[in-house]
Amino acid sequence: AVVNMAGGVEPWTGIDEAWLDVAPMYWSHWDASTSLSLAISAGLDVLVAEIETTIEDDKEVSFLWVIARKSTAG
Repeated sequence: AVVNMAGGVEPWTGIDEAWLDVAPMYWSHWDASTSLSLAISAGLDVLVAEIETTIEDDKEVSFLWVIARKSTAG
């Protein structure tokens, strides 16, 4: 099994009251190192972990992208 996950680089919790101009969206994530530690603790082998930065609403934002798979170690 392969897992693809994305999360923020810094810990954050918040609400976008009209996400996609439709409905409230609740957001919460750990920092990048905690997210990676949790994935490894869950028994995943991290194949790729990269921080990507883009512009969103005229602000620079960074996200952690991870590709992992279930560990094959005994």
